[in-house]
Amino acid sequence: MVGERYGRVSPKAAFSGQTGSQLTKSVIAMRQPPMAGQQAQVFNNADSFAQAFDEAWKKHEDSQPNHGLEQGEKLALILELVAEHPFRQNEPDLSLQVATFRLRLLGL
Repeated sequence: MVGERYGRVSPKAAFSGQTGSQLTKSVIAMRQPPMAGQQAQVFNNADSFAQAFDEAWKKHEDSQPNHGLEQGEKLALILELVAEHPFRQNEPDLSLQVATFRLRLLGL
């Protein structure tokens, strides 16, 4: 561990009375990504909204490949599908910008 090499102890280790190596040996629970089929956590930010938008767009494409909608019509439909997302509710203009950016970025 870098701190041990230079004789430093992390603030957390110093506070708890443990050395860096003792902390390293401790079991630390890390957040696991959602398993397939489970819904991911939703946050009130652009990244979370982009993920929800992309997923809704892909689900629609997969379930209705010959939908015949123009891109603007489909965009409106997908925005309705993700209307309950906190970022969409709190930042409607910015969420529209995020959605149109995703369309350009992914070439949809």
